[in-house]
Formats: sequence, C-alpha cells, structure tokens
Amino acid sequence: MNSKKLDPILVQALANQEAYDAGIAPFNAATLHHDMNKVLSALPPEEARKLRRKFRKMWRKLVRKNIQATSNDLIKQSENSFRSGLGQPHPKEHHHAARKVLVYWELNRRARVKAGG
Repeated sequence: MNSKKLDPILVQALANQEAYDAGIAPFNAATLHHDMNKVLSALPPEEARKLRRKFRKMWRKLVRKNIQATSNDLIKQSENSFRSGLGQPHPKEHHHAARKVLVYWELNRRARVKAGG
C-alpha cells in the first residue's frame, strides 16, 4: 500500500473527470445523499435519460464483476448485489443510496490511481 498522501481537491477533480468520461453526472460526498432526479430534471429529458442509463450500466457492471473471483470476492459481490437491489423490480431508497455509494467509491478509486496513489 502506498503511503503517499494525495490532495483531496485533486482526487475530487479527477473523480469528476472520471464521471464525465463515464458519461454520468458527477457527485461528491456532500451531494451523495441528495436525490439525483432533482439535479437531472434541469437537463433536457433525452440528456437526463442518457445520464441515468450510463449510471445504471456502471453500477451493474461494478456489482457483477468477478472475473477471477475468490470466495471472499464472491461473498463481497453477493453483498453488493443484495445491498444495491440487483434484480429488484422496484428498488427502495436504500438501494438507490447503495448504488450511488458504490459508483462514488469506484470513481474515487479511479481518481486515486490517476493521481498516482
């Protein structure tokens, strides 16, 4: 593990860039618990639809990834699947929150990798 301390502003900027690159609306820890539909309602309907679809694609990919999975990875993935409501026809509010957290952590992980940490 690298002990290099990364600038949080740099990590947040890179995480926002990762979100833009992934085609989703960027968010941070402060806006993590806000309803993204309110934010997306300011956009044209077709653009908001694209952003929602890209977000759903990203969290599903994160939940389902386990190419070379160990038993601990499989347990972790099943926990993520359960927590985020994968396959639920009508996800609840806590499922939406878990999905945002999962995507948020992935964007920050990618940003830390880009920052060299």
